Amino acid sequence: MRTMCLRCLAAIALLAFLAAAMFAVPPGRAAGEAAATIDTRESNWDVFVGDQKAGRIHLKTMAVRDLVIIEENLTVSLKGKETSFDNQIVYRTGETPRPIRGKATTRLGLLKLMEGTALFSEASVKTEISGYTDKDLKPVATPLAEAKDTPMPAGLVLTYPAFMYFAPKVLPDTGQMQKVAYLEFPSGVAFPEFVFANPDCLLVRGPAASDGRFEMALRRVFAGGNFENLVAMTLDKKGEVLEVRLRPFTFRPAASAPAPAAPKAGKK
Repeated sequence: MRTMCLRCLAAIALLAFLAAAMFAVPPGRAAGEAAATIDTRESNWDVFVGDQKAGRIHLKTMAVRDLVIIEENLTVSLKGKETSFDNQIVYRTGETPRPIRGKATTRLGLLKLMEGTALFSEASVKTEISGYTDKDLKPVATPLAEAKDTPMPAGLVLTYPAFMYFAPKVLPDTGQMQKVAYLEFPSGVAFPEFVFANPDCLLVRGPAASDGRFEMALRRVFAGGNFENLVAMTLDKKGEVLEVRLRPFTFRPAASAPAPAAPKAGKK
């Protein structure tokens, strides 16, 4: 009887050891494989219209394995009205980074206007959107809803925060890359303007100046060599972004406002 009890205890101990070993290795990770390292970076930006400060942006990027998660919170005041949106978009990295999913919410002051999700594939984006105001931005009793599948351009597709993150990596030297799409996400603040892709754009990296600064732009090209920069930025020799231009806005690192104009002669 005593021998049988000892055998039972030994079996229980063995099962406990095996269970502990199983739970020590998370699902999907082989024993001995190191835990994924998350590279998190955050930054704050002031938004200007001309020389006037009009808002602020908080950006956060989290890179882990083959994914980059980009979160953005933007608030701007135009004509006395404060408009804001929060969004998150997830990219799969590689030779050609591609968005795989996203979500966004827009507001006018405390009034929620719209929220939705986007699921990207190689050929399309599936969106599910809820709207909480009518066309005059007045609250509605029953949410508006839309679900649709919209074609997406092939190749590199960049929102402007993704342009800030990926452009120097995919175009590390002076030159240009064709067939790049500029993704507006959200494409508006009110339902149902949620996702819009500008196809066939040109990603351009200019030569470095004597101080090491260089320019990058994502531009739409027209006949005769004419073009329009949809988004552009200035970077220093270390690759840090100094300024982003997204008409009618200019973004600069927080507290980096333009220097005040020098006083004119004869005036204090």
